[in-house]
Amino acid sequence: MSGFFGIFRPQGGPADLEAFEQMKTAMHREGFDGMETHVEDKIAMGHLMLRVSPESKYDKQPLKSSCGNYILVGHFRLDYRDELGDKLGLTQSELEVTPDSQLAMLAYQKWKEKCVHHLEGDWAFVAYCISDNSIFLAKDKMGNSAIFYFVNHNSFLFSTDPDSFPPQIVDSKVINIEQLNLLNTNLHSIDYGSTILKDVFYLCPSSHIFVFKNLKIVKSQYWDFNDKNHFNFKQVEDFVLEFSTI
Repeated sequence: MSGFFGIFRPQGGPADLEAFEQMKTAMHREGFDGMETHVEDKIAMGHLMLRVSPESKYDKQPLKSSCGNYILVGHFRLDYRDELGDKLGLTQSELEVTPDSQLAMLAYQKWKEKCVHHLEGDWAFVAYCISDNSIFLAKDKMGNSAIFYFVNHNSFLFSTDPDSFPPQIVDSKVINIEQLNLLNTNLHSIDYGSTILKDVFYLCPSSHIFVFKNLKIVKSQYWDFNDKNHFNFKQVEDFVLEFSTI
């Protein structure tokens, strides 16, 4: 799958280009289809491309919206593209040359954070809003895509590979002792959303977060499959169809 990474510095000032270049170097992989970056005063984003579908030959990320207010990076393998294209008002000929990243961008422009209810498949993405000086991170329900993140007093770092975090910012030798103790205790595991590294977290499935200009993080889970969900099916086929989407 494609990889992506970035540094969000909401207060501006000189971008930490050294740290960003370190992330870029760490993310490089042989066999991929190239890497592109976008650097501004408050945001630096990079994308490692892997083209896996006919439409992906039109893909170019980081992707800027037609209105100029959003910049997006992500990994996408969207299902039900025809249905999503209909919702977005695209013709079939337009859909054939529209990559998944552009569909996600159009969905985010149309529905904002509620776009997650219209995106099916395996995906994860980060969108920067220029006017609000904030970023939005979201992940699908059950896919393999991943986003790791770290925040300090002036920066928010994200990446699909936690090993790409610059060592002078995120020390991989600093272990979260509390999580290590949980991991070594019978019948326990690491807290949901945490990692074994101190202050490094991952975005949980079917969840999204906003990071605002004061680096305040607001988390939300948009879909939860647990014993609180009650399904009533008249036919076995309906039951099978529902669980096939999970």
